[in-house]
Amino acid sequence: MSVLDLRRENVGRARPAAFALALVLSAASLTPISGASAAMAPSAGKPKARPAQPAKRPPPLPAAEVAALQQRIQGRDAEDIQAALATVRSAGPTAAALAPAIEQLLRRGATLPLLRAAMKTLGALAQTSSSAALAPYVRHRVEELRHEAARAIVTTGGPDAVAALREALHAGDATLRGLAATGLGAMNARDALPDLFEALDRGVPQAASAIGLVCDPAACQKLLGKLGTISFDVMASGLEALLLRSPPLPEAVQLEVVQRVRNLATPDARRLLLDVGSHFPADGQARVRAAVEAATAAMPHNDDDPPNTGAGEARP
Repeated sequence: MSVLDLRRENVGRARPAAFALALVLSAASLTPISGASAAMAPSAGKPKARPAQPAKRPPPLPAAEVAALQQRIQGRDAEDIQAALATVRSAGPTAAALAPAIEQLLRRGATLPLLRAAMKTLGALAQTSSSAALAPYVRHRVEELRHEAARAIVTTGGPDAVAALREALHAGDATLRGLAATGLGAMNARDALPDLFEALDRGVPQAASAIGLVCDPAACQKLLGKLGTISFDVMASGLEALLLRSPPLPEAVQLEVVQRVRNLATPDARRLLLDVGSHFPADGQARVRAAVEAATAAMPHNDDDPPNTGAGEARP
């Protein structure tokens, strides 16, 4: 999932959060100094450019603070447990040592507000070990707990998370199915492609963008083959994800997508390519960028359409 440019979740031109999240998590490349500029620069009197340093992770919470918070989480005062969980959430992964205590809270059960707070906190800690404790709640009889667990398990990740969300794609809860599809896309769960295609055919619109984020060339071709059989509003989110992936898919795959969309010659198709052109990634392929620009220039459009100004602000 970047993360973030959280896009609209409605079916029409859906831009799920997982899509934005995955794009923001893409690695950014440094721009090198050109050879000509380097040759012209004097060797003396200028400090050498220092390589970019990765951001330092804050240190873990002190052991004494961890012990105090753990004691509060294991206590019986619901208000104090809520306050302790809020403190842990604000600390984020620096409080990872407290994940087992919160997982135990889920396992032993608690009031609905405490369970929801515990799930949100495990999501903030983002520890893979927490997925096993969250997974049963994705099937819980209480709807809001199912949804909270599905959101949290995307950040904890790992095999337990993928298995739980694959199962959730077949649930009777439409919101849960959407959360599951979005989450599998954000986790780059390629093993879930068969389930995502089945969900797409059964009317889960978020599955289109998830497939666009994780498909290999063969699966991308399969998604493209659904043009004309599935609503373009649904397909648009998957095709956009496919064209904006970083690192990009093979050029031939992306060029075929652009050509197929161009052949539709509809205002919605043109708007999709305009949107792709305005967010084309910095490491995108030049021929694909040129094909997008040529297509939007050649396709019929309305007077109120945004102008075709070529690639705009690149996604990181």
